[in-house]
Amino acid sequence: MKILLVNDDGYKSQGLIRLAKALKTSHEISVVAPITCYSGTSHAMTFHKPIYVKKVEDFGYPCLSVIGTPSDCVKFGLELFSGEMPDLILSGINNTPNIGTDVVYSGTVNAAIEGAMNGIPSIALSADVETDDDFDYVISYFLKHFNYYLALATPHVPISINYNGPQAGNKGHKIAPLGVRKFSDLYISGGEDERGQQHTLVGEPLQIDNNPDCDVEWFHQGYATITPLQFELTAFDQIQRLKNTPQPESSL
Repeated sequence: MKILLVNDDGYKSQGLIRLAKALKTSHEISVVAPITCYSGTSHAMTFHKPIYVKKVEDFGYPCLSVIGTPSDCVKFGLELFSGEMPDLILSGINNTPNIGTDVVYSGTVNAAIEGAMNGIPSIALSADVETDDDFDYVISYFLKHFNYYLALATPHVPISINYNGPQAGNKGHKIAPLGVRKFSDLYISGGEDERGQQHTLVGEPLQIDNNPDCDVEWFHQGYATITPLQFELTAFDQIQRLKNTPQPESSL
């Protein structure tokens, strides 16, 4: 199987490196990943200015580092296949979970969405890990159920999988919709230079009353969660309300 691996933590991330090494024994893999961490870039793309791509040696698998976003990496990576598209795109493994509304901000998840927008089965992988060695547990769990995940992902419906680390373990899988995840946003002020005053956003997850059947709740109960995603953002239940709202007369 031809697999394109991307992430948002950078090509040196242990989650990506260890996953690539585990997969290369049985699959034809290529890695196209940011040169550094691009977390929180959502589905950002680079337009009308260059991205910079460099071949990385000594990794034991084909690897390109990109000065660009995770979605840039997917788009450029697909160009490398010259018409023979990969069978699968894997994004991750992210070193923190992407549950609930995290997916709006996540470069990891949106890279998988970009893959599906190009008609490639795509899976985003995220995990709650404390050390780099914790990725080995997550990868073992992923490979054990690899064929199951392949059956879930379709060319136009990406899936996002979130794993607990070895400390909590995973009781099994729960397929569930996204929940709500909010943070206690706090900007810490720092120094000032010619660019202006420095402010850094930090925060901790807040306790939210969620539907019990959502990824946030099942994840915190020790399950690996699987959520199918879509890039159709229309609020269909609101279409008729908008149509029923009287329109102003055109002044043109």
